[in-house]
This record gives sequence, structure tokens and C-alpha cells, in this order.
Amino acid sequence: MIDGVSWRILLQDFQTVYQQLSLQQPLQLPAKTSAFQTWAQKLQTYATSAELEQETGFWLEMLEQPPTMTPFSTAIAQPAMASASTVRVKLTQAETQTLLQEVPAAYNTQINDVLLTALVQAFREWTNQPWAEHASLLIDLEGHGREDLFPDVTISRTVGWFTAVYPVHLTVDTSDPGLALMNVKERLRQIPNHGIGYGLLRYGREQRAIAQLQSLQQPQVKFNYLGQFDQKIDQCTKDEINLVTAQESCGENRSLLGPRDHPLEIIGYVSEGTLHLEWICSGSLPPSKTIETLAQSFLSSLRSLIQHCQDPNTKGYTPSDFSEFQWSNWKQADLDKIQAAIGEN
Repeated sequence: MIDGVSWRILLQDFQTVYQQLSLQQPLQLPAKTSAFQTWAQKLQTYATSAELEQETGFWLEMLEQPPTMTPFSTAIAQPAMASASTVRVKLTQAETQTLLQEVPAAYNTQINDVLLTALVQAFREWTNQPWAEHASLLIDLEGHGREDLFPDVTISRTVGWFTAVYPVHLTVDTSDPGLALMNVKERLRQIPNHGIGYGLLRYGREQRAIAQLQSLQQPQVKFNYLGQFDQKIDQCTKDEINLVTAQESCGENRSLLGPRDHPLEIIGYVSEGTLHLEWICSGSLPPSKTIETLAQSFLSSLRSLIQHCQDPNTKGYTPSDFSEFQWSNWKQADLDKIQAAIGEN
């Protein structure tokens, strides 16, 4: 069992070896990195450390906040895999290029900041929640999990399953796209070590606080952006072997009799220069056309954010942009005052 990053490593190695064989060259791959077993052993030790225990309060606060948007009935918390259906939507290549290359400059954002802002906005519209009201959504966010936790361990080319899943409480209190984007960005920057500690706390310890984590509400929606799958292949020269993704189905990778973890799972990735999003929903949810409406609303919100960030007058900073000064107690309002004072002078 391997994750998406591991597939990129394997495909790059396969392409390198194939190319070397075709040119009758000696086989040579990049140096190995740390073994997956070494990483797992390090995590076991880290799971019982005092350093990780300090995160407990953060995760309890995250889950204790009741979200205003709970789109699905709790009665369908664990539908069967066989009940799932998929709605697929995508951006154009031009829109994807703008999202990846131009949008980050406006607010110093990463792609998840933009995608998750659009997601909360889409759910707000889908649930008919007025803009005048506070709106929040609790989701499970899946990340690559390859964090620099240990100075003597390097896993940049290690193959295995490293992904981390952790809850995120996202809030959008404004219809202003810039403010909404900055709010989501700062929420994500507050998460310690990109969430890898949550699973270790919830499943790797037996203390009372950890039992609380297991008993609190769990997200109904899971989001996972897998990254750019054709990033390396596109760099091939005309004389190199060019691998492309096969169109044939790989079949089921989980038993159809097994339970689904979330009523709705959203998977995003870039392939052939295009952002694709798969909305995998339970058959016990509203009809797929309703999920189609949600997916289209997401695209509309995402396009609006892209357009907003393309405005040459659009620029904004948040406290995390100045983390090197360790202003951990500063708020966005404090930074806004400084920016306003600079602008007046």
C-alpha cells in the first residue's frame, strides 16, 4: 500500500530506468532515503512524547466548536462503499495555470488555501446560509504526512503510506473574497506540523484527553488535494520516454462491502495541466444532481477567487507571513493597522 507521493517516486524511477535501458546506459537511480520502518519507529516514540501532548488542547478546541453547517444527517455517518457515486468537475487548462502560478502572489497563499475557501463558500450557498450569519464547516483534511519531524530521518524518496488525516474547523464570515481567503489561510497556518500529531494522539495514546478526542463530533466531509501528477513527465525532452496516465480503470481498491469513512469525499489533482475534482458521495445522500449543484457552486466560487487574485490592485498580508518575528500574539487587525499607517505615509 502506497500513497500518491510514492506513485510519483515510482513513476519517475521507472521512467529513468526505461530511458537508460533504451539508450543502453548503466542503470543509476537517485540515492535511497530513510526506510519506512525507521519512520514508523520514530513516530511510535514521538506519539508518547511530552512535545506531542502539548497539542491536545489545540485539537480538543478544534472539535469542540460546533460548526454551523452540518450538511448531512448523522444517520448516514458510515454508508457502505457500494453506495458511493462520483461527480467529476474540472477547470480549464488556462484556469489551472492561473491558479497554480498567479493566484499565490496576491495573498502569499498555497493551493489548499484557495480550494478550501471555495469549498466553504460553496457549502454556504448549498445550505442557503445568509452572508450576514456566521458560517463554519468542519472537515477532515488529508495531507501527505511527510513532515520534517526528525533531523536524522529523510523520507523525500521513501515509498509507503505516510498520509495524515486531521480535522479543520473553517470559518467564512464575509462575502469579501480577499478576507475570506486570508481567514482560511490563517486557520490552516495555525495547525501544528500540518496535522500529523492528531492521528498519533487519537490512536497512539490512552489518556483521558485522548478519549475525549475520540468521543467528539467527527467531520462529515473529507478533502484531499493530491498535487500535480504530470509535473515531472512534462519536463521530458523530445528524445526522452514520455509516460502518460492510462485511461483504463484500475478497478476497485477497497471492498464494496466495507464502510465509507465520510458521506462525502472530495479528491483534487492536476493531470495533463488541468485541475480535476472528484466528489464521491454516499448513495443515501440527496440525488447526485444535488452533489452536482454543490460541485458546480464550488467551481463558481473558485473561479471568482481566481479572478479576484488576478486584479493587480489585490494584495494582502496575514500574521503568518511574518512568522520569523514570532508575533504569535498578533491578530489580523493589528497587521491591518500597520499596513494602513504605511499606506498613509
